[in-house]
Amino acid sequence: MFNIYTITDDVDVFVAFETMNNRGKPLSHLELLKNRLIFLSTKFDVEQSEKTKLRCAINEAWKSAYHFIGMNENCALDDDEFLKVHFFLYFGSQLPKRSSNQDIDRLLWSYEHEDYYKDYLLEDVFTSQRLPTVINQFTSLLPFLSIKSLYDYAQSVKTSVEKYYRLFNPADASISGEEKIYLERLRRLGIDTDMAVLLLALFQVKSDVSTRVNILVLLEKIHFLYSISPYIEGLDRIEYMKLGVDLSAGNQSVKQIIDKLITHSNQMVKKIHFSTVLAISTKYKSYYGWKGIKYFMFEYEQSLLEKSRTKRNKLIWDEFIKEDFETDYRTVEHIYPQKVISDCWKRLFNNYEVSQRNTLKNSIGNLIPLSISKNSSLQNKCFTEKKGNSSNKAGYAYGCYSEIEVSQLEDWTPNEILSRGLRLLEFMEQRWGLSLGTESQKIKALGLEFVKKDGA
Repeated sequence: MFNIYTITDDVDVFVAFETMNNRGKPLSHLELLKNRLIFLSTKFDVEQSEKTKLRCAINEAWKSAYHFIGMNENCALDDDEFLKVHFFLYFGSQLPKRSSNQDIDRLLWSYEHEDYYKDYLLEDVFTSQRLPTVINQFTSLLPFLSIKSLYDYAQSVKTSVEKYYRLFNPADASISGEEKIYLERLRRLGIDTDMAVLLLALFQVKSDVSTRVNILVLLEKIHFLYSISPYIEGLDRIEYMKLGVDLSAGNQSVKQIIDKLITHSNQMVKKIHFSTVLAISTKYKSYYGWKGIKYFMFEYEQSLLEKSRTKRNKLIWDEFIKEDFETDYRTVEHIYPQKVISDCWKRLFNNYEVSQRNTLKNSIGNLIPLSISKNSSLQNKCFTEKKGNSSNKAGYAYGCYSEIEVSQLEDWTPNEILSRGLRLLEFMEQRWGLSLGTESQKIKALGLEFVKKDGA
């Protein structure tokens, strides 16, 4: 069924379209921008063939944009988020300052966090006031629009959106295996607008594979370190967006970007003794509440996968990060349970104070990733039942590699929690090039100074 509207000659059909669609669910700014560009294409004093060519280019660009934005049905991208990222790369170096003393960092920040970029596109850049007519000749502060400027912009949208899609779906990208691995790691850590600007710029400029891999490796390390300590005294967070804008505009080279990332990474490691940071943060929040716990657990699982003979992935990231607290669905479990009911646990842990038992429960060595949803009743069972057997194939012995590793133990005691915690921190050191200090410093970082090691 169709609603038919008769538009009189004195009404602009494109303005009518925007007004009619400004009801109910609003159009995205990407949709509004397409309509605006087509509207502007009809206003140039050129041959009809040129107008038609421009209109086809705009339609093709937006067809490509929505094809890639919705290509992954399980994780569709946000069209306005793409528009924002593309905006900063295309216009970032040209944005007008709002005050004489405004630096580029504050300028980009203001356009992002006020969402002013949307109005800038529709009210300042792509507007009829910038058409080359006599009446508007002295009213526009920006250069006139032209057929070429609109065509170039549409082509940029078309070529950028596929690369943007690959950032969040690296498995589909025609890039090297190493690039896919590190892009996937960055996706797990979370690619925000700022980082997306830098990554898109990186894959748009000329650079070789090894150079891109170097940048991706550095970004992953910095991103992970920020998950441990978001604020570092005396060290400003690195401005990914500014690096991306400068790289895209040719104001910085890829080598200069690498040098800045190396310097920043080294300063992070130099300024912070991460074992001390972990000790302080776990004292107040515990490892269970650490923002990076799932990413860390997943990376440890991947290290066990590399050592396995089967090479079969038993822990899927997109399933691992889904949790439903209403239905008691968990993907990270406390081996020594939060709620102790069974005597088997009391026998091993009741000689510790309540505060110490709570520390043991939430220490990283007591946390394990789950490859499948475990019944809440199993969470409080004895370790022998949690391990699983031929009649209980929901146990650790039939789970992911981390679960299998734990299932090899005879029992689960405070000493096992300490030993596994030390092993995980040693993995952290090797994986991200950190130094967490001596064993006693690591034990302090685990919060388990009160646990006596076997034989001590």
